[in-house]
Amino acid sequence: MSSANGRGGERARTWLPYLATSALGFEEKDQLTIHQVLAVRPSDDGSSGLPRTRSLWLG
Repeated sequence: MSSANGRGGERARTWLPYLATSALGFEEKDQLTIHQVLAVRPSDDGSSGLPRTRSLWLG
């Protein structure tokens, strides 16, 4: 792994144990919960331009 700032090795050393631990969590019942976040850059007035609720998002 590499990155633009040359810290790819450091990130890989952090990322790989995280992935291994996550894999174990998936194997064990009720050990891992996933939450998804959608981050957007707001416009000048602070709005995202996206629907505010899941029901509006899914239509």
